[in-house]
Amino acid sequence: MKKNNRIKIKIEEAIVDLDPRERYTLKKLSKKLKGANLSPENLAKMLPEAFENPGEFNAEMVESLSPLTEQAIDISVQRDPNTLSTSLFPVIGGAIRKALTKMLSEMVQTMNSGLESALSFKRLAWRIEARRTGKSFFEVMLAHTLEYSVDHVFLIHKSTSLLLASLSREGQETADDDMVSSMLSAIRQYIKDSLNLSQESGVEGIQAGEYTILVEEGPRAILALIVRGSPAVNLRATMADTLENIHVKLARPLKSFSGNVKEFEKNKSLLEPCLEFKQKGQGKKPLFAIVLLSIIGLAIIGFSVFCSMRRSNEKKFLESLNAEQGISLTSYKRSFKKTKVHILRDENAKKVDDILSEYPLAERFIYIIEKPYYSPDISRTKFKREIPQHLLDIVQELSEYNIYFEHDSGNLRPGQDVLVAEAGTLISRLIAEAEKEDFFVDVEITGHAAGGVQNMASIQVSVERANRAFDAFIKMNEGLVNNLRVRGVGVLEPVVAEELSEEDKIKNRTVTIKAIISEN
Repeated sequence: MKKNNRIKIKIEEAIVDLDPRERYTLKKLSKKLKGANLSPENLAKMLPEAFENPGEFNAEMVESLSPLTEQAIDISVQRDPNTLSTSLFPVIGGAIRKALTKMLSEMVQTMNSGLESALSFKRLAWRIEARRTGKSFFEVMLAHTLEYSVDHVFLIHKSTSLLLASLSREGQETADDDMVSSMLSAIRQYIKDSLNLSQESGVEGIQAGEYTILVEEGPRAILALIVRGSPAVNLRATMADTLENIHVKLARPLKSFSGNVKEFEKNKSLLEPCLEFKQKGQGKKPLFAIVLLSIIGLAIIGFSVFCSMRRSNEKKFLESLNAEQGISLTSYKRSFKKTKVHILRDENAKKVDDILSEYPLAERFIYIIEKPYYSPDISRTKFKREIPQHLLDIVQELSEYNIYFEHDSGNLRPGQDVLVAEAGTLISRLIAEAEKEDFFVDVEITGHAAGGVQNMASIQVSVERANRAFDAFIKMNEGLVNNLRVRGVGVLEPVVAEELSEEDKIKNRTVTIKAIISEN
Protein backbone atom coordinates (compact mmCIF):
# COMPACT_ATOMS: atom_id res chain seq x y z
CA MET A 1 0.00 0.00 0.00
CA LYS A 2 2.90 2.37 0.92
CA LYS A 3 4.63 1.42 -2.33
CA ASN A 4 1.53 2.39 -4.37
CA ASN A 5 1.30 5.71 -2.55
CA ARG A 6 4.95 6.46 -3.35
CA ILE A 7 4.35 5.71 -7.05
CA LYS A 8 1.28 7.94 -7.03
CA ILE A 9 3.28 10.82 -5.45
CA LYS A 10 6.03 10.45 -8.05
CA ILE A 11 3.42 10.56 -10.91
CA GLU A 12 1.85 13.70 -9.44
CA GLU A 13 5.30 15.33 -9.12
CA ALA A 14 6.06 14.44 -12.72
CA ILE A 15 2.76 15.98 -13.85
CA VAL A 16 3.58 19.19 -11.98
CA ASP A 17 6.88 19.44 -13.91
CA LEU A 18 5.01 19.38 -17.26
CA ASP A 19 4.22 22.61 -19.05
CA PRO A 20 0.53 23.76 -19.14
CA ARG A 21 -0.05 22.54 -22.68
CA GLU A 22 1.20 19.03 -21.87
CA ARG A 23 -0.87 18.94 -18.66
CA TYR A 24 -4.01 19.88 -20.67
CA THR A 25 -3.36 17.11 -23.24
CA LEU A 26 -2.80 14.54 -20.43
CA LYS A 27 -6.00 15.61 -18.67
CA LYS A 28 -8.00 15.30 -21.91
CA LEU A 29 -6.56 11.83 -22.56
CA SER A 30 -7.42 10.73 -19.03
CA LYS A 31 -11.05 11.79 -19.45
CA LYS A 32 -11.31 9.95 -22.75
CA LEU A 33 -9.94 6.74 -21.19
CA LYS A 34 -12.33 6.96 -18.25
CA GLY A 35 -15.33 7.34 -20.59
CA ALA A 36 -14.33 4.50 -22.91
CA ASN A 37 -16.74 1.98 -21.44
CA LEU A 38 -18.28 -0.64 -23.78
CA SER A 39 -21.94 0.06 -23.20
CA PRO A 40 -24.54 -1.52 -25.57
CA GLU A 41 -25.12 1.89 -27.15
CA ASN A 42 -21.40 2.44 -27.87
CA LEU A 43 -20.99 -1.10 -29.19
CA ALA A 44 -23.98 -0.64 -31.53
CA LYS A 45 -22.29 2.47 -32.96
CA MET A 46 -18.94 0.72 -33.44
CA LEU A 47 -20.12 -2.58 -35.02
CA PRO A 48 -21.38 -1.21 -38.40
CA GLU A 49 -18.08 0.61 -38.91
CA ALA A 50 -16.12 -2.55 -38.05
CA PHE A 51 -18.12 -4.61 -40.57
CA GLU A 52 -17.77 -2.03 -43.33
CA ASN A 53 -14.00 -1.59 -42.88
CA PRO A 54 -12.61 -4.85 -41.46
CA GLY A 55 -9.15 -4.22 -42.96
CA GLU A 56 -6.72 -7.07 -42.55
CA PHE A 57 -9.07 -8.87 -40.11
CA ASN A 58 -11.71 -9.64 -42.80
CA ALA A 59 -11.03 -13.42 -42.95
CA GLU A 60 -10.96 -13.78 -39.13
CA MET A 61 -14.22 -11.81 -38.79
CA VAL A 62 -16.01 -13.97 -41.38
CA GLU A 63 -14.74 -17.18 -39.72
CA SER A 64 -15.83 -16.08 -36.24
CA LEU A 65 -19.29 -14.92 -37.39
CA SER A 66 -20.08 -18.06 -39.43
CA PRO A 67 -21.01 -20.37 -36.46
CA LEU A 68 -23.16 -17.62 -34.88
CA THR A 69 -24.96 -16.98 -38.18
CA GLU A 70 -25.62 -20.71 -38.69
CA GLN A 71 -26.99 -21.07 -35.14
CA ALA A 72 -29.18 -17.98 -35.58
CA ILE A 73 -30.64 -19.40 -38.81
CA ASP A 74 -31.22 -22.79 -37.14
CA ILE A 75 -33.05 -21.17 -34.19
CA SER A 76 -35.12 -19.00 -36.57
CA VAL A 77 -36.20 -22.06 -38.59
CA GLN A 78 -37.15 -23.98 -35.43
CA ARG A 79 -39.12 -21.03 -34.08
CA ASP A 80 -40.97 -20.12 -37.28
CA PRO A 81 -40.01 -21.71 -40.67
CA ASN A 82 -42.32 -19.30 -42.52
CA THR A 83 -40.11 -16.28 -41.73
CA LEU A 84 -37.03 -17.67 -43.52
CA SER A 85 -39.05 -19.22 -46.37
CA THR A 86 -40.81 -15.88 -46.97
CA SER A 87 -37.46 -14.06 -47.07
CA LEU A 88 -35.92 -16.59 -49.47
CA PHE A 89 -39.01 -16.87 -51.68
CA PRO A 90 -37.98 -14.16 -54.23
CA VAL A 91 -34.59 -15.87 -54.70
CA ILE A 92 -35.69 -19.52 -54.63
CA GLY A 93 -38.84 -18.89 -56.70
CA GLY A 94 -36.85 -17.22 -59.48
CA ALA A 95 -34.20 -19.95 -59.39
CA ILE A 96 -36.83 -22.72 -59.60
CA ARG A 97 -38.61 -21.01 -62.50
CA LYS A 98 -35.28 -20.56 -64.32
CA ALA A 99 -34.32 -24.21 -63.71
CA LEU A 100 -37.71 -25.48 -64.92
CA THR A 101 -37.56 -23.32 -68.03
CA LYS A 102 -34.09 -24.59 -68.82
CA MET A 103 -35.11 -28.21 -68.18
CA LEU A 104 -38.16 -27.97 -70.47
CA SER A 105 -36.10 -26.26 -73.17
CA GLU A 106 -33.44 -28.97 -73.00
CA MET A 107 -36.10 -31.69 -73.03
CA VAL A 108 -37.72 -30.30 -76.18
CA GLN A 109 -34.31 -29.87 -77.81
CA THR A 110 -33.28 -33.44 -76.92
CA MET A 111 -36.57 -34.79 -78.23
CA ASN A 112 -36.12 -32.83 -81.45
CA SER A 113 -32.57 -34.15 -81.96
CA GLY A 114 -33.73 -37.71 -81.29
CA LEU A 115 -36.63 -37.37 -83.71
CA GLU A 116 -34.46 -35.88 -86.45
CA SER A 117 -31.98 -38.73 -86.07
CA ALA A 118 -34.65 -41.43 -85.77
CA LEU A 119 -36.52 -40.16 -88.82
CA SER A 120 -33.40 -40.22 -91.00
CA PHE A 121 -30.55 -42.53 -91.94
CA LYS A 122 -28.00 -40.43 -90.05
CA ARG A 123 -27.51 -42.83 -87.16
CA LEU A 124 -27.11 -45.82 -89.47
CA ALA A 125 -24.52 -43.93 -91.57
CA TRP A 126 -22.63 -42.90 -88.43
CA ARG A 127 -22.50 -46.49 -87.17
CA ILE A 128 -21.13 -47.66 -90.53
CA GLU A 129 -18.52 -44.89 -90.45
CA ALA A 130 -17.54 -45.80 -86.86
CA ARG A 131 -17.04 -49.44 -87.83
CA ARG A 132 -15.09 -48.48 -90.97
CA THR A 133 -12.75 -46.01 -89.26
CA GLY A 134 -12.36 -47.93 -86.00
CA LYS A 135 -13.62 -44.98 -83.94
CA SER A 136 -16.34 -45.18 -81.32
CA PHE A 137 -19.90 -44.25 -82.32
CA PHE A 138 -19.81 -41.37 -79.81
CA GLU A 139 -16.70 -39.86 -81.47
CA VAL A 140 -18.26 -40.08 -84.94
CA MET A 141 -21.56 -38.60 -83.73
CA LEU A 142 -19.73 -35.68 -82.05
CA ALA A 143 -17.71 -35.03 -85.20
CA HIS A 144 -20.96 -34.62 -87.18
CA THR A 145 -23.08 -32.84 -84.57
CA LEU A 146 -20.60 -30.83 -82.47
CA GLU A 147 -20.23 -27.16 -83.33
CA TYR A 148 -17.76 -26.45 -80.54
CA SER A 149 -16.83 -27.60 -77.05
CA VAL A 150 -14.64 -25.81 -74.50
CA ASP A 151 -12.69 -28.73 -73.01
CA HIS A 152 -10.17 -26.86 -70.80
CA VAL A 153 -9.98 -23.47 -69.07
CA PHE A 154 -6.71 -22.08 -67.65
CA LEU A 155 -6.20 -19.02 -65.42
CA ILE A 156 -2.56 -17.86 -65.64
CA HIS A 157 -0.80 -15.14 -63.65
CA LYS A 158 0.31 -12.55 -66.17
CA SER A 159 3.66 -11.45 -64.77
CA THR A 160 4.96 -14.85 -63.56
CA SER A 161 3.21 -17.12 -66.16
CA LEU A 162 2.32 -19.50 -63.30
CA LEU A 163 -0.92 -21.50 -63.44
CA LEU A 164 -3.40 -20.16 -60.87
CA ALA A 165 -6.34 -22.50 -61.52
CA SER A 166 -7.71 -24.81 -64.22
CA LEU A 167 -11.00 -26.48 -65.05
CA SER A 168 -11.68 -29.31 -67.54
CA ARG A 169 -14.82 -30.88 -68.97
CA GLU A 170 -15.60 -34.31 -67.55
CA GLY A 171 -13.60 -36.96 -69.40
CA GLN A 172 -11.27 -34.36 -70.97
CA GLU A 173 -8.15 -34.31 -68.81
CA THR A 174 -4.68 -32.94 -69.81
CA ALA A 175 -1.39 -34.70 -69.09
CA ASP A 176 -0.10 -31.79 -66.95
CA ASP A 177 -1.94 -28.49 -66.48
CA ASP A 178 1.22 -26.64 -65.37
CA MET A 179 3.06 -27.86 -68.46
CA VAL A 180 0.22 -26.66 -70.72
CA SER A 181 0.24 -23.28 -68.97
CA SER A 182 3.99 -22.88 -69.42
CA MET A 183 3.74 -23.95 -73.07
CA LEU A 184 1.03 -21.37 -73.77
CA SER A 185 3.05 -18.60 -72.12
CA ALA A 186 6.19 -19.62 -74.08
CA ILE A 187 4.28 -19.68 -77.40
CA ARG A 188 2.76 -16.25 -76.72
CA GLN A 189 6.16 -14.79 -75.89
CA TYR A 190 7.76 -16.43 -78.94
CA ILE A 191 5.09 -14.97 -81.27
CA LYS A 192 5.55 -11.49 -79.74
CA ASP A 193 9.35 -11.71 -80.15
CA SER A 194 9.17 -13.12 -83.70
CA LEU A 195 6.72 -10.49 -84.93
CA ASN A 196 8.41 -7.71 -82.98
CA LEU A 197 5.20 -6.98 -81.03
CA SER A 198 5.12 -4.79 -77.95
CA GLN A 199 4.54 -6.38 -74.56
CA GLU A 200 1.16 -4.65 -74.40
CA SER A 201 0.03 -6.46 -77.58
CA GLY A 202 -1.84 -9.70 -76.99
CA VAL A 203 -2.01 -13.02 -78.80
CA GLU A 204 -5.74 -13.76 -78.95
CA GLY A 205 -5.80 -17.17 -80.63
CA ILE A 206 -3.67 -20.15 -81.68
CA GLN A 207 -4.79 -22.96 -84.03
CA ALA A 208 -3.58 -26.51 -83.24
CA GLY A 209 -5.17 -29.27 -85.36
CA GLU A 210 -8.85 -29.62 -84.46
CA TYR A 211 -8.31 -27.39 -81.40
CA THR A 212 -8.37 -23.60 -81.12
CA ILE A 213 -6.66 -21.89 -78.20
CA LEU A 214 -8.41 -18.64 -77.28
CA VAL A 215 -6.59 -16.16 -75.05
CA GLU A 216 -8.00 -13.18 -73.14
CA GLU A 217 -5.59 -10.91 -71.27
CA GLY A 218 -6.37 -8.82 -68.21
CA PRO A 219 -4.28 -6.44 -66.07
CA ARG A 220 -2.98 -9.20 -63.76
CA ALA A 221 -4.26 -12.51 -65.19
CA ILE A 222 -4.71 -14.32 -68.50
CA LEU A 223 -7.62 -16.61 -69.38
CA ALA A 224 -6.91 -19.37 -71.93
CA LEU A 225 -9.52 -21.74 -73.42
CA ILE A 226 -8.81 -24.91 -75.39
CA VAL A 227 -11.77 -25.28 -77.76
CA ARG A 228 -12.67 -28.23 -79.98
CA GLY A 229 -14.52 -27.21 -83.14
CA SER A 230 -15.40 -23.72 -84.36
CA PRO A 231 -16.04 -21.41 -81.38
CA ALA A 232 -18.96 -18.99 -81.48
CA VAL A 233 -18.34 -15.24 -81.61
CA ASN A 234 -20.07 -14.65 -78.26
CA LEU A 235 -17.56 -16.96 -76.52
CA ARG A 236 -15.14 -14.01 -76.48
CA ALA A 237 -17.71 -11.94 -74.55
CA THR A 238 -18.10 -14.78 -72.03
CA MET A 239 -14.32 -14.89 -71.56
CA ALA A 240 -14.13 -11.12 -71.02
CA ASP A 241 -17.00 -11.20 -68.46
CA THR A 242 -15.37 -14.12 -66.61
CA LEU A 243 -11.96 -12.41 -66.51
CA GLU A 244 -13.50 -9.15 -65.25
CA ASN A 245 -15.36 -11.08 -62.54
CA ILE A 246 -12.11 -12.78 -61.45
CA HIS A 247 -10.27 -9.44 -61.27
CA VAL A 248 -13.06 -8.04 -59.09
CA LYS A 249 -13.50 -10.97 -56.70
CA LEU A 250 -9.83 -11.99 -56.49
CA ALA A 251 -8.25 -8.53 -56.72
CA ARG A 252 -6.25 -8.81 -53.50
CA PRO A 253 -4.81 -12.34 -54.14
CA LEU A 254 -3.88 -11.30 -57.70
CA LYS A 255 -2.14 -8.14 -56.52
CA SER A 256 -0.17 -9.83 -53.74
CA PHE A 257 0.48 -13.16 -55.54
CA SER A 258 3.73 -14.79 -54.44
CA GLY A 259 3.25 -18.37 -55.61
CA ASN A 260 0.43 -19.55 -53.31
CA VAL A 261 -2.53 -20.68 -55.49
CA LYS A 262 -4.77 -21.90 -52.62
CA GLU A 263 -7.17 -18.93 -52.86
CA PHE A 264 -7.53 -19.41 -56.65
CA GLU A 265 -8.16 -23.16 -56.34
CA LYS A 266 -10.95 -22.42 -53.83
CA ASN A 267 -12.61 -20.11 -56.38
CA LYS A 268 -12.11 -22.16 -59.54
CA SER A 269 -15.91 -22.28 -59.93
CA LEU A 270 -15.57 -18.75 -61.38
CA LEU A 271 -14.21 -20.44 -64.53
CA GLU A 272 -17.33 -22.59 -65.07
CA PRO A 273 -19.20 -20.11 -67.36
CA CYS A 274 -16.46 -20.66 -69.96
CA LEU A 275 -17.05 -24.45 -70.22
CA GLU A 276 -19.54 -24.03 -73.07
CA PHE A 277 -20.80 -26.85 -75.28
CA LYS A 278 -22.88 -26.36 -78.41
CA GLN A 279 -24.17 -28.81 -81.02
CA LYS A 280 -25.02 -28.04 -84.62
CA GLY A 281 -28.57 -26.80 -85.00
CA GLN A 282 -28.87 -26.12 -81.25
CA GLY A 283 -30.08 -22.59 -81.89
CA LYS A 284 -32.75 -23.45 -84.44
CA LYS A 285 -36.34 -24.01 -83.46
CA PRO A 286 -37.14 -27.64 -82.56
CA LEU A 287 -39.69 -28.07 -85.35
CA PHE A 288 -40.14 -31.85 -85.07
CA ALA A 289 -40.68 -31.72 -81.30
CA ILE A 290 -43.09 -28.77 -81.56
CA VAL A 291 -45.15 -30.48 -84.27
CA LEU A 292 -45.25 -33.80 -82.40
CA LEU A 293 -46.16 -32.19 -79.06
CA SER A 294 -48.83 -30.10 -80.80
CA ILE A 295 -50.37 -33.20 -82.39
CA ILE A 296 -50.31 -35.05 -79.06
CA GLY A 297 -51.81 -32.04 -77.27
CA LEU A 298 -54.60 -31.66 -79.86
CA ALA A 299 -55.31 -35.40 -79.70
CA ILE A 300 -55.62 -35.27 -75.89
CA ILE A 301 -57.91 -32.21 -76.03
CA GLY A 302 -60.03 -33.79 -78.78
CA PHE A 303 -60.31 -37.07 -76.89
CA SER A 304 -61.26 -35.25 -73.66
CA VAL A 305 -63.97 -33.23 -75.45
CA PHE A 306 -65.31 -36.38 -77.12
CA CYS A 307 -65.44 -38.29 -73.80
CA SER A 308 -67.21 -35.37 -72.14
CA MET A 309 -69.80 -35.16 -74.94
CA ARG A 310 -70.29 -38.93 -74.89
CA ARG A 311 -70.82 -38.90 -71.12
CA SER A 312 -73.29 -36.02 -71.43
CA ASN A 313 -75.23 -37.83 -74.21
CA GLU A 314 -75.36 -41.05 -72.17
CA LYS A 315 -76.64 -39.19 -69.10
CA LYS A 316 -79.41 -37.49 -71.10
CA PHE A 317 -80.36 -40.83 -72.70
CA LEU A 318 -80.61 -42.58 -69.31
CA GLU A 319 -82.72 -39.73 -67.94
CA SER A 320 -85.06 -39.92 -70.97
CA LEU A 321 -85.23 -43.71 -70.69
CA ASN A 322 -86.17 -43.62 -67.03
CA ALA A 323 -88.75 -40.88 -67.60
CA GLU A 324 -90.46 -42.87 -70.36
CA GLN A 325 -93.75 -44.49 -69.32
CA GLY A 326 -93.63 -48.27 -69.37
CA ILE A 327 -89.84 -48.44 -69.04
CA SER A 328 -88.01 -48.94 -65.73
CA LEU A 329 -84.23 -48.46 -65.56
CA THR A 330 -82.97 -51.05 -63.06
CA SER A 331 -79.20 -50.58 -63.33
CA TYR A 332 -76.33 -49.60 -65.59
CA LYS A 333 -72.55 -50.08 -65.63
CA ARG A 334 -70.11 -47.86 -67.51
CA SER A 335 -66.83 -49.01 -69.04
CA PHE A 336 -64.45 -47.49 -71.58
CA LYS A 337 -65.89 -49.49 -74.49
CA LYS A 338 -69.57 -49.93 -73.58
CA THR A 339 -72.23 -48.89 -71.10
CA LYS A 340 -74.49 -51.80 -70.16
CA VAL A 341 -78.06 -50.76 -69.34
CA HIS A 342 -80.56 -53.12 -67.68
CA ILE A 343 -84.24 -52.21 -68.10
CA LEU A 344 -87.76 -53.58 -67.68
CA ARG A 345 -89.98 -52.65 -70.62
CA ASP A 346 -93.72 -52.94 -71.18
CA GLU A 347 -94.52 -54.29 -74.63
CA ASN A 348 -96.67 -51.24 -75.29
CA ALA A 349 -93.96 -48.77 -74.29
CA LYS A 350 -91.85 -46.81 -76.73
CA LYS A 351 -89.04 -48.79 -78.33
CA VAL A 352 -85.60 -48.24 -76.82
CA ASP A 353 -83.99 -47.85 -80.27
CA ASP A 354 -86.30 -44.92 -81.01
CA ILE A 355 -85.21 -43.17 -77.82
CA LEU A 356 -81.53 -44.00 -78.44
CA SER A 357 -81.61 -42.62 -81.99
CA GLU A 358 -82.12 -39.16 -80.51
CA TYR A 359 -78.63 -39.39 -78.99
CA PRO A 360 -76.31 -40.42 -81.86
CA LEU A 361 -73.08 -39.91 -79.90
CA ALA A 362 -74.21 -42.36 -77.21
CA GLU A 363 -75.76 -44.87 -79.63
CA ARG A 364 -72.46 -46.63 -80.46
CA PHE A 365 -71.57 -47.16 -76.80
CA ILE A 366 -74.91 -48.28 -75.29
CA TYR A 367 -75.71 -51.97 -74.84
CA ILE A 368 -79.33 -52.64 -73.75
CA ILE A 369 -80.34 -55.71 -71.71
CA GLU A 370 -84.15 -55.73 -71.74
CA LYS A 371 -86.66 -57.82 -69.79
CA PRO A 372 -90.45 -57.70 -70.32
CA TYR A 373 -92.96 -56.60 -67.68
CA TYR A 374 -96.39 -55.03 -67.43
CA SER A 375 -96.54 -51.41 -66.34
CA PRO A 376 -99.73 -49.93 -64.85
CA ASP A 377 -98.55 -46.49 -65.98
CA ILE A 378 -99.45 -47.03 -69.64
CA SER A 379 -101.22 -50.31 -70.13
CA ARG A 380 -103.95 -50.66 -67.56
CA THR A 381 -106.61 -51.13 -70.28
CA LYS A 382 -104.39 -53.44 -72.32
CA PHE A 383 -104.25 -56.22 -69.72
CA LYS A 384 -106.23 -59.31 -70.52
CA ARG A 385 -107.93 -58.66 -67.21
CA GLU A 386 -108.35 -55.23 -65.68
CA ILE A 387 -106.43 -54.54 -62.47
CA PRO A 388 -108.80 -53.93 -59.57
CA GLN A 389 -108.95 -50.34 -58.40
CA HIS A 390 -108.14 -51.13 -54.77
CA LEU A 391 -104.80 -52.62 -55.87
CA LEU A 392 -103.99 -49.48 -57.90
CA ASP A 393 -104.88 -47.34 -54.89
CA ILE A 394 -102.34 -49.23 -52.75
CA VAL A 395 -99.71 -48.84 -55.53
CA GLN A 396 -100.37 -45.09 -55.54
CA GLU A 397 -100.15 -44.89 -51.74
CA LEU A 398 -96.82 -46.75 -51.71
CA SER A 399 -95.33 -44.39 -54.30
CA GLU A 400 -95.92 -41.47 -51.91
CA TYR A 401 -93.62 -42.94 -49.20
CA ASN A 402 -90.18 -41.34 -48.84
CA ILE A 403 -87.93 -42.79 -46.14
CA TYR A 404 -85.18 -40.34 -45.12
CA PHE A 405 -81.59 -41.14 -44.08
CA GLU A 406 -78.68 -39.39 -42.36
CA HIS A 407 -76.00 -37.49 -44.34
CA ASP A 408 -73.60 -39.84 -46.24
CA SER A 409 -74.99 -42.79 -44.29
CA GLY A 410 -77.31 -45.78 -44.42
CA ASN A 411 -78.74 -44.90 -40.99
CA LEU A 412 -82.37 -43.77 -40.73
CA ARG A 413 -83.18 -40.27 -39.54
CA PRO A 414 -85.12 -40.03 -36.24
CA GLY A 415 -88.78 -41.03 -36.60
CA GLN A 416 -88.34 -42.90 -39.91
CA ASP A 417 -88.74 -46.35 -38.26
CA VAL A 418 -92.48 -45.71 -38.13
CA LEU A 419 -92.63 -45.00 -41.88
CA VAL A 420 -90.61 -48.17 -42.64
CA ALA A 421 -93.07 -50.22 -40.60
CA GLU A 422 -96.09 -48.61 -42.34
CA ALA A 423 -94.58 -49.17 -45.81
CA GLY A 424 -93.72 -52.79 -44.97
CA THR A 425 -97.27 -53.44 -43.81
CA LEU A 426 -98.66 -51.83 -47.01
CA ILE A 427 -96.37 -53.97 -49.25
CA SER A 428 -97.44 -57.16 -47.46
CA ARG A 429 -101.10 -56.17 -47.86
CA LEU A 430 -100.69 -55.35 -51.59
CA ILE A 431 -98.97 -58.67 -52.35
CA ALA A 432 -101.54 -60.66 -50.39
CA GLU A 433 -104.52 -59.00 -52.08
CA ALA A 434 -102.87 -59.23 -55.54
CA GLU A 435 -102.38 -62.99 -55.09
CA LYS A 436 -106.10 -63.35 -54.36
CA GLU A 437 -106.81 -61.65 -57.71
CA ASP A 438 -104.13 -63.80 -59.44
CA PHE A 439 -101.72 -60.88 -60.07
CA PHE A 440 -98.00 -60.68 -59.32
CA VAL A 441 -96.47 -57.64 -57.63
CA ASP A 442 -92.86 -56.58 -58.22
CA VAL A 443 -91.73 -53.97 -55.65
CA GLU A 444 -88.77 -51.79 -56.61
CA ILE A 445 -86.87 -50.22 -53.68
CA THR A 446 -84.71 -47.35 -54.99
CA GLY A 447 -81.98 -45.70 -52.93
CA HIS A 448 -81.07 -42.06 -53.71
CA ALA A 449 -78.23 -39.72 -52.75
CA ALA A 450 -77.90 -35.93 -52.50
CA GLY A 451 -75.39 -33.91 -54.49
CA GLY A 452 -74.65 -32.89 -58.06
CA VAL A 453 -71.85 -35.33 -58.98
CA GLN A 454 -72.31 -39.02 -59.66
CA ASN A 455 -69.45 -41.09 -58.25
CA MET A 456 -68.80 -44.39 -56.52
CA ALA A 457 -69.48 -42.90 -53.07
CA SER A 458 -72.97 -41.66 -54.05
CA ILE A 459 -73.83 -45.01 -55.69
CA GLN A 460 -72.62 -46.99 -52.67
CA VAL A 461 -74.56 -44.92 -50.15
CA SER A 462 -77.74 -45.15 -52.26
CA VAL A 463 -77.38 -48.96 -52.47
CA GLU A 464 -76.75 -49.10 -48.71
CA ARG A 465 -79.99 -47.18 -48.05
CA ALA A 466 -82.03 -49.42 -50.36
CA ASN A 467 -80.61 -52.54 -48.67
CA ARG A 468 -81.46 -51.08 -45.24
CA ALA A 469 -85.12 -50.74 -46.29
CA PHE A 470 -85.07 -54.21 -47.94
CA ASP A 471 -83.74 -55.85 -44.73
CA ALA A 472 -86.39 -54.10 -42.63
CA PHE A 473 -89.22 -55.31 -44.91
CA ILE A 474 -87.89 -58.90 -44.97
CA LYS A 475 -87.59 -58.87 -41.20
CA MET A 476 -91.26 -57.96 -41.02
CA ASN A 477 -92.31 -60.59 -43.59
CA GLU A 478 -89.82 -63.14 -44.94
CA GLY A 479 -92.25 -64.07 -47.70
CA LEU A 480 -91.59 -60.73 -49.43
CA VAL A 481 -88.11 -61.81 -50.62
CA ASN A 482 -89.42 -62.95 -54.02
CA ASN A 483 -91.23 -59.70 -54.67
CA LEU A 484 -88.62 -57.10 -53.66
CA ARG A 485 -85.85 -55.68 -55.88
CA VAL A 486 -83.14 -53.27 -54.74
CA ARG A 487 -81.43 -50.60 -56.83
CA GLY A 488 -79.15 -47.66 -56.03
CA VAL A 489 -79.14 -44.74 -58.48
CA GLY A 490 -76.84 -42.29 -56.69
CA VAL A 491 -77.74 -38.75 -57.78
CA LEU A 492 -79.23 -39.66 -61.17
CA GLU A 493 -82.89 -39.76 -60.13
CA PRO A 494 -83.29 -37.01 -57.52
CA VAL A 495 -86.58 -36.54 -55.70
CA VAL A 496 -85.88 -32.79 -55.82
CA ALA A 497 -84.30 -31.80 -59.15
CA GLU A 498 -82.52 -28.64 -57.91
CA GLU A 499 -81.05 -28.67 -54.40
CA LEU A 500 -81.44 -25.05 -53.32
CA SER A 501 -81.52 -25.65 -49.56
CA GLU A 502 -80.56 -28.18 -46.88
CA GLU A 503 -84.18 -29.35 -46.84
CA ASP A 504 -83.89 -30.26 -50.54
CA LYS A 505 -80.76 -32.31 -49.78
CA ILE A 506 -82.56 -34.14 -46.95
CA LYS A 507 -85.37 -35.07 -49.37
CA ASN A 508 -82.82 -36.54 -51.79
CA ARG A 509 -81.19 -38.69 -49.08
CA THR A 510 -84.09 -41.09 -49.32
CA VAL A 511 -85.57 -44.41 -50.42
CA THR A 512 -88.60 -44.49 -52.73
CA ILE A 513 -90.91 -47.45 -53.38
CA LYS A 514 -92.48 -48.38 -56.71
CA ALA A 515 -94.90 -51.34 -57.11
CA ILE A 516 -95.39 -52.90 -60.56
CA ILE A 517 -98.34 -55.24 -61.13
CA SER A 518 -98.27 -57.93 -63.79
CA GLU A 519 -100.44 -60.91 -64.65
CA ASN A 520 -99.40 -64.38 -63.53
